[in-house]
Amino acid sequence: MKTLKRIVFTLAIVIATTFISSAQPQRDEHPRELPNAAQIEKMVEHMAIDLSLSEEQKTKISALYKAHFNELKVIRDEEEAKREEIKKAHDSFRDEFFSSVEAELDAEQAKEFEEFNRKHQENREKRENDGPHRRG
Repeated sequence: MKTLKRIVFTLAIVIATTFISSAQPQRDEHPRELPNAAQIEKMVEHMAIDLSLSEEQKTKISALYKAHFNELKVIRDEEEAKREEIKKAHDSFRDEFFSSVEAELDAEQAKEFEEFNRKHQENREKRENDGPHRRG
């Protein structure tokens, strides 16, 4: 009974840690790679040694890990698709706005406006690549 509690407790910690670490944004916006089948087997082998797992337990826990990481991949793929969709909508909205502003400008002002936006975009990309900074 104690062994089962230790297994459940260890598994709960591993899963919670996985969800917490995957939910936190990475500085470069690239989430940590998910383990492949060989890495999962290695993790389970370490757990088997630490917890004195039986072969049956190792097999079941390995299957649980594989299912967990497969589901996590699906979630990540869905999130990435949503991010791309939002980015496209934002870009379209911004382009429409810029077109509306340019319609109110003469030719020289429109050229200056385009240059202004180009510099602003470069500055924004530089800030994003440098990572978060405190203001003040």
